[in-house]
Formats: sequence, C-alpha cells, structure tokens
Amino acid sequence: MRIDESVTSEIVTRLRHAERQVNSVVIAIEAGGDCTELVPRVAAASRVLNEAGFRLISSSLRQCATAPTRDGTRPAEDDGTSDADRQADLERIEKLFLSLS
Repeated sequence: MRIDESVTSEIVTRLRHAERQVNSVVIAIEAGGDCTELVPRVAAASRVLNEAGFRLISSSLRQCATAPTRDGTRPAEDDGTSDADRQADLERIEKLFLSLS
C-alpha cells in the first residue's frame, strides 16, 4: 500500500526533524558531550520518530478503512451511516490513535 499523498509531506518533515536531532546528538557525542544533556535529546529524537511512524500507520489504517472491498462496496456502506458521520468517526479514531505517541 502506498503512502497517502496528503500526509507524505508531514511525515517527511517529521523525519527530517528527527534526522537533524540525531545528527546534533552524534556531533555532541563525538565532541565529548555530557550524558545528562544528551539523553533528553535522544529521547526527543525518539519521540519524533515514533510520531512519524504512528502517522504513517494511521494513514494506512485510514486507507484500509475507506478503500472499496473486492466487490466494489465500501466498509459499512449499508449501515445507514452518512459519509460525513463516517468521516468524522475516522478522524476521531485517527486522533485517538495519534495521541498514543
């Protein structure tokens, strides 16, 4: 499954941010930096990577939940739920999922 183009930029931005954080930690370690300053920076980089991963997974879940099935119907198509309500539900689920990071 391909990454949804609507979130590609956001994910790449998060990964570039993590890349800069990791590079700064590497430079600080090579310069003999103090571990009490380095550990929080490593933890911050880890959080950014986790957020990017969760966003990636969330996007994939959204695609799976809304993609047509093999017979051409959409999930829960016959349950009487409007498209707007289904979209709102997906957004709430996505927000909850992303809050795990």
